[in-house]
Amino acid sequence: MKRKYGVVDYLRKHYPPPEGSGEVEVEFLEGYDSIEGPDGSIGFGVFVPPEEKIYIADDLPGGEESMIETVAHEWKHWLQYCNDEAYDEEEAEDFARQIVEEFL
Repeated sequence: MKRKYGVVDYLRKHYPPPEGSGEVEVEFLEGYDSIEGPDGSIGFGVFVPPEEKIYIADDLPGGEESMIETVAHEWKHWLQYCNDEAYDEEEAEDFARQIVEEFL
C-alpha cells in the first residue's frame, strides 16, 4: 500500500486548494476497516471540516484501488469545503473514479 501516500502527494500537486486555503492533513488509521464520521455515519473515510483533516481506514476492503478512491473522494469534499460549496456525493464519486484512472 505504498501508493496510499503517493496518491496524497499526487492530489496535492495536481488538485491543490484555492489560493488562500490551508492544507489538509491525511491520516491513515491502522487497524480500522471503517470510520464513524462526526454525523454518526460509517464509511471508509471522512473529512472533518473543523480539523481540516481527512481520516482513512487503513484496513478497508478492496485493496489499493479502493484506498486511492477513498482518499480522492474525501479530498474532493475538502476542495468543496475550501470553495464554500455544498458537499456533492456524486461529484466526489466521479472525481474519485477519475483519480483512480489517472493514478493507476
